[in-house]
Amino acid sequence: MKCGKHFFCVAAVAALLLAGCAEDLGLKGRVRLSISGSMPEDPAIAGVNLIITGLEARRDGNWRALRGFDQPVGVNLTALTGGQSFSLIDQFIVPGVYTEVRVSVLMADPKSAVLRSPISTVDFNTGVSQPIFLAAGETSFTVPVELSVSERGVADYNLAIDVRKSVLPAAAQTFAFDPQIRLVNVVDAGNLSGRLVNVDGPEALQVFVYKTGEFTLSDAALNNGVRFRRAVDSGRVRASRFQIGFLPAGTYDLVFATVDAQGHFTGLRGVARNVAVAARQTATRDIDMKSLSNS
Repeated sequence: MKCGKHFFCVAAVAALLLAGCAEDLGLKGRVRLSISGSMPEDPAIAGVNLIITGLEARRDGNWRALRGFDQPVGVNLTALTGGQSFSLIDQFIVPGVYTEVRVSVLMADPKSAVLRSPISTVDFNTGVSQPIFLAAGETSFTVPVELSVSERGVADYNLAIDVRKSVLPAAAQTFAFDPQIRLVNVVDAGNLSGRLVNVDGPEALQVFVYKTGEFTLSDAALNNGVRFRRAVDSGRVRASRFQIGFLPAGTYDLVFATVDAQGHFTGLRGVARNVAVAARQTATRDIDMKSLSNS
């Protein structure tokens, strides 16, 4: 009888120890989180540099540190286009569904005349840099997500920042940062590489990517300082070519607009409809500009 009780106690303690060590024995999930950007409208902007200092994720109402960088990490969002990205973390974490990601950054304080260094900036082709700030001088921004991590599984996600919508001119030669971010499950996403044919004239063009059927002519109007706000992503056309990255698999309508030398909208050129993008592939498409739909 005593032996039975002793055996039961030992078994119970062993079970508790195994449960306590389960995370260390491999029952965590692996998460990869990267960041990507896009091109701003103004061609005079050479770079949008975000200085990141740390990452946290929220699960079951609690914030958990993902990574604190030993040194601030600078990420040029305008260089991370067309499927290019920068890895923020690649590590094992407790499984579950994470509902928010918080990114700590070094930003200008709009209420202070003193600029810290390093600091997030918009850099121009002339060599001039202008600071970026968050509302109320905040030092982090939060992204609502549904980041699912399973035991022994691999979750690969990308934070796709739409620079055109997120970084807007403000007063006194500064830029306001209003994060417009898509969380993209990388395994379910692809890229789009386009080439324009039958192009008439030297007009500068931008392309705006919409889910099929969602574009309306009213999207071309200004909406809180931004045109085509409902577009999934956008890009500049250079030498009749463009590239868009991290698009969830599906079909899209490509809206082409003419712009002036400063990147300002001047008119609609037309729409290429039902362009398919497959997961884990780069869709290569020739777009006949003479066959575009008018709306």
